[in-house]
Order: sequence, then C-alpha cells, then structure tokens
Amino acid sequence: MPDIDLHQTYKSTGDSIHNLFDKNEEGFYVPLYQREYTWEEENINQFFEDLVLGIQELSDGNDKSATFLGTVIFTNLDDKSIAVREGESNAEPTAVQLVIDGQQRISTIALLGIQITEHLKSLYEKLPEETPYKTLRTHCYELIHEKLLKLYALKLGRGSDPPNKPKIISAKNDDRWTYDGDDNSYCSPVAHCIAVYIRTKDLGKAFEGFDPINGKRVRRNIELIDKWVSEICGAHVPDIQLHDQFPTGKSIVSKRMQKYVFGFTDDKYEEIEEIVGKEEIDESSNNYSATAIYHAFLLAYYLLHRCGVNRLQPTHEDWGFDMFQALNATGTPLTAMETFLPQVVRAEKEAGNDEWKTTQSFEYMEEIDEFFKPATSNEKKNSRTNELLGAFARCYEGKEKPLGNKFSIQRQWMTDFYEKKLPTLKEKHKFLDHLARVAKFFHGAWHMEDTPNCIRGLEKHDEKDLISFLVRYLKDAKSDLSAPILARFYSQALADKQHFNEFTEAVKACAAFFTLWRAAKSTSGLPDIYRRFSRKTSVVDGQYELISAKILKQYFLEILKKREIAEMDKWITESGRFLLYIELKTVCRFVLFLAGHDRVPDDNNKGLTRLGNKGVCPLLNINQWIAKDYKSLEHIAPANPPSNSNWEPGIYVGNKVHEVGNLLLLPMDINSSVDSKNWKVKFLHYSHVGTRGKEEIDKIRDDARKEGVKISNKAIKELSLARYGCVVEPILNLGMEEGSWNAEIIDKRTRQIKEIAWKKLMSWLEDD
Repeated sequence: MPDIDLHQTYKSTGDSIHNLFDKNEEGFYVPLYQREYTWEEENINQFFEDLVLGIQELSDGNDKSATFLGTVIFTNLDDKSIAVREGESNAEPTAVQLVIDGQQRISTIALLGIQITEHLKSLYEKLPEETPYKTLRTHCYELIHEKLLKLYALKLGRGSDPPNKPKIISAKNDDRWTYDGDDNSYCSPVAHCIAVYIRTKDLGKAFEGFDPINGKRVRRNIELIDKWVSEICGAHVPDIQLHDQFPTGKSIVSKRMQKYVFGFTDDKYEEIEEIVGKEEIDESSNNYSATAIYHAFLLAYYLLHRCGVNRLQPTHEDWGFDMFQALNATGTPLTAMETFLPQVVRAEKEAGNDEWKTTQSFEYMEEIDEFFKPATSNEKKNSRTNELLGAFARCYEGKEKPLGNKFSIQRQWMTDFYEKKLPTLKEKHKFLDHLARVAKFFHGAWHMEDTPNCIRGLEKHDEKDLISFLVRYLKDAKSDLSAPILARFYSQALADKQHFNEFTEAVKACAAFFTLWRAAKSTSGLPDIYRRFSRKTSVVDGQYELISAKILKQYFLEILKKREIAEMDKWITESGRFLLYIELKTVCRFVLFLAGHDRVPDDNNKGLTRLGNKGVCPLLNINQWIAKDYKSLEHIAPANPPSNSNWEPGIYVGNKVHEVGNLLLLPMDINSSVDSKNWKVKFLHYSHVGTRGKEEIDKIRDDARKEGVKISNKAIKELSLARYGCVVEPILNLGMEEGSWNAEIIDKRTRQIKEIAWKKLMSWLEDD
C-alpha cells in the first residue's frame, strides 16, 4: 500500500491578503455548519490597533514590519452547483474555496475593502486633475477598480448582470450566486451588503436592505470600520483621536515609503512629498484631500501586502476539520509572559539555585500568576498580558511609545531588559518585584478580584468606597492610560503602606483630569500627556523615585491651564462638544453621579437642586455605581420622538437632546419601557421611583388612569423598589403639565450639573 504524501495532504502556505483575495473568479463559500458573522467591537478594534501599530513600525524604519492575522483553512469545493441558484450553472465561479476556518477575518476584510473604497471615491472627486495631484488620482483609480475590488467581489463576467458578484456567500442563509438575478439571492447580511453595494455603488442603500435583527451586527461593524478609516484618513489633524498614533507628515512620504506605497522613486516622489508633507488641516484645501488619500493608500498597502495568514489547504474537507479541531484543542497560543518564564528559571540556575521553588524569583512569578488565574480563555489571557506589560513598560521605563500587543515585540522587550540590561540576579529580582506589584495592581485594584467592590489594601480606609468607585469608573470609561500611573502609586503603597493615602489622592486626580479633559477635548494628545508624566517617574538604577500625588495634581493642573479649560466657564463652554450621550455615555453618567450626590430639590428653582445634608442622597459609592437601579441613562425628552409627539421643537436643535441636562439615571428595565413616551407618561412613571407606601402608589395609579395612562404592575414594582429616588425628585417639582420639560429647563439643568461637577473635580486636583 503506497504512503500518503502528507506534504500535499496538509498543504500550508503563507499568503498576504493580496494573494489570498487575488483570483478574480474565485469565491469563498461558508458552509451550512458554520456560525454567523459574529465579530464583536473588541475584535474590530484589536484588528485596527494591530494595523496601526504595524504601519507605525514601518514608518519608523522597520522594513520587516508585518502583521500576522492567524490561520485560515480552505478546501476546494468540488460540487460548485450547491453554491449557485438552481438552473444557473453559468453563475458558477471558476473556483470556490470552502471556508472551514477564517470566515470572521475574510468577512471583515471584505467590508473594510468597501469602506476604503468609499473614502477613496469621495477624496478622488475632490482632487484636481492637474499635476501634482494627477499621480494620486491615477493610483486611486487603480486601487479602487483592481486591488480593493478583489477584496469583496468576484468577477463572473460572461454577460452577467452585474458582472461582479459578492466574493463571500454563506450556506447558512441560503446564499446563492446568480447569473443575472436580483440581490435577494444573497440573504446573509455580509453577502447582501456586498451585493447591493456592487449593484448600486451606494452603501446607504446596502444599509436599507439589512434585516433589523440579523443585520444589526454587520451594520454596527461597518460603522465602526468607517470610524477607523475616517480617523486614519484624518490622522494629521490635531483633534483626531489617532493623531499621535498613526504616522503622518514627512515620515510617510520618504523615498523608501513611497517605493512601498506606489512602487516608484522617480521625480513623482518630490511631488507627493511636497503636498502630503505639509499636513494641511483645512478640509477645503486640495492638500488636505491629498494627505487623507495618501493615508488611505498607506492603510491599503499595509493591509494588502504586509498583513498575512497561514493558509492551510487540505485536499479533503474531512482533513480540514481534523486540522481545525487540532488547532483549537491543542494549539493554545503562548503569551510573552509564558515564554519569559524559562528565562527566569535559567537565571536562577546560572546563579547556582537549582531548586526553582525555593528561589525569590519563583515567589515573584507566583504572585504574577495570580493575575492570570481568572483568565479562562486564550483571548482573556492575551488581554491580560497586553494590559500588564503595557503598563509595566510605561511604569518601569517611562517608555515613550506604547509597547503594543504584538507577541514578538513584547517578548523582545522583556528579553532586552531582563537579560541584557540587568546583569546581576539582584537587579533581576528588583525587576520581577516591580512587575509583580503592577500585576497586583491590576488584580487587586483595577479589576478588584481579591476583594469584590473594594480595592485590596483599602479595606479599612476611610475613603475605600469612593476610591473603589473612581477606579471602577476609570476602568468602565476605558481610561486605560490612567492605569500605568495608578499602578505606579499602588506599587509604591505595596512597598510601604503609609503611601496608600498618596494612592487615593492619585486616584482622585486621575478621575478628575480624565473627566475634565474628555468632556472638553478629544483624545488627541492625551496619550502623550500621560507618557510625559510616566517618563518623570521611571526607574533609576533599579529603584523607583518616590513621588507624591501633589506632583501629579500640579502636572494635571498645568495641562488644563495650558489648554484653557481650568476655568469653570471656559470648561462648561468647551464641554458642549463632547459631554453628550452620543459621545461619552459613561462620562455623562459619572457627571450625573457627581451632580446628584447629597443634593435635594430646590423649591425656588423647579427642576434644579440645592445642597442637602450629608447622606441624604449618597451616590459616590461603588455599590451605587454598579447597582441596577441607576445602571442606565434615560433621555427625558426622547432622542427619537414619535412623529406625533408634542415635545418642544427647541429640544431638538443641535445636540441639546443629548446634553446631560436631558439625562436621568434610571433602572434599565424602566428606561426601555418609557423610552419614547410623552412627558405625562414619563412623569407618572418617575413618580413611582422610591415610593413604597400603598396609599401613595394607589394615588399615582389613579392619576395615571385619569390621564388614560396604564402602568404595568411589573413597572410599578420595579420603580417603587428602586433606591435613591432623590435624583428623580427635582424633576417631579416641574409638575405634569405638557411643556413643563423644555429647552430652557434642559439648559438650566445642564449648566447646574456641569458647575457642580467642575467644582468637585477641581477640588480633587487642588492641593489642600
């Protein structure tokens, strides 16, 4: 019996994204047993973060910069007739790949191809046809109609209408390629979106065809992809979030970079350098469009030619499943921390310490491992590795650029430091000690896994509830840049408990600065602000210099003064741009907690509040922050009112409806039940909050009946059991008459909420 040629049976190749999608007449067919397109927001964000990091490395001079996107498993679909509409054999692509693994990645790349195309089309129209813009227009046209088109479309041709068809279809939704039929043959959200876009060249029309339930995820992801591409195109503008992360200016138009992006180094090089290197920020100028289009070129180049996969191409479908199962069962990826462990063991052995479990290094590594024990999946383990090493590099070295999430970079950094810069075992122990303390910060403070709802070490501290609340808020608001600074203070406190007061003051300072900045400014420039402080507090000769919260507060105040938001009136004006429900939900919620704490209704100013006695409305507490009673934000005047509503039109001018003055803390269940109701219905629901007496509830129910409003028993129970009705009481002072809630009261309430929040936040930054 002849041997099997395993090389051919389990064929493996490394493919760039360009090569993976390059065949014009090849389609991808997702079989019936595969799940739907399920990538979450975190998957999309991680995908783009990896792209941006790789592009940054390339612009910094690393010619080997590349991003590995994982393994895909394809096998040739022998019976292509199952993938086409019955009776239309002429609709069969030349080749079809059965997608055993990789659907999520190739679907996302196809949707990204459409978004880059959309941005390039818009920018192309704005560029003049004459030199020096002609080169950009020519390259743009070729990119749109050749390379990018292949990411989402296969070319059927042969007289079909339209000649291009969706590159990816799914058997789960009974998608079928068709010769000249309509787009209803493509029912899965991804395929339908691509089909409509190919036919209409209009992404808006593709959105209209989405199923409201099944298409929700795809639409959300397309919007998120669009946001990332928009940020990349405009990364040269100071207010753009990616301004400090995506490379811009002269660094991306060097001869070396243009050779990569365009493939040339002739006289055209100087043309492009001249117009893109200026980093024009006036959107109406030709050079702005030229810069934005070059950024899109750079993104497309890196995606197509420097992002790749390991492509497994078994000759039989069954073998493909064997490979898929083996990769998922035993192919658990290692993290940089896990590959670092052997280096630590070797260092102890070289020092003559053969009993690993009796060494000091073992104790430190065990402490670090406590942080990883709650990670129950590879994804969570990787996330924790990124979190720990990113913060540690910032704390330990004052590292200017983010360490990033690439395994190779993390491992190289750990190796360089531990093996090359720390020649003695004593220095290595100090390194591990600091790393263990940062791990304890994330475990016991940032995630609060040792003592639920309380930071470890603060169990007996007078401000344990407030500080735990503020750290949880920073985490929920994704203020990840605060973590390295707080880890620095927490590490200091672990070494000497008398420094826990410094940690609590640092927490207040970080919460105050982050809130004041984000309410008034974009995230542009924010990473560098935190990095500059980290550089001041790095290790010197293996020892941390003790720092105080006073230094941190002074630093943050100087930044606020420099950006002219350290004065209340200026901050309130500036915060009109970002302190909105549609921009910063978590920050808005936090500000409402600040403004509602120990406040009571002001009878002289209906709808507003005045300071009450201590404890009358205690909101600055982690237990209140995580409780379901005020877990969600309710628009008092609905964001999307029904067509027959009688809300005052002035509420819907600009973004007034999304301002904090139109928001209220409510239990999530109740929020959804009153979402688009009129003022009277909302008022009657609000009246039940915290009302537990039967007589009071019966009276409110009678009032509701008179108004023709029926309130369910379930809603009444939820409302009456809700705690802290004090945040609702000022609203009830307005009365039930239509028009009581209007644009004027929103403005007054917004102003008061911001004033209260500003004073509290500034008190945390001003040294006593």
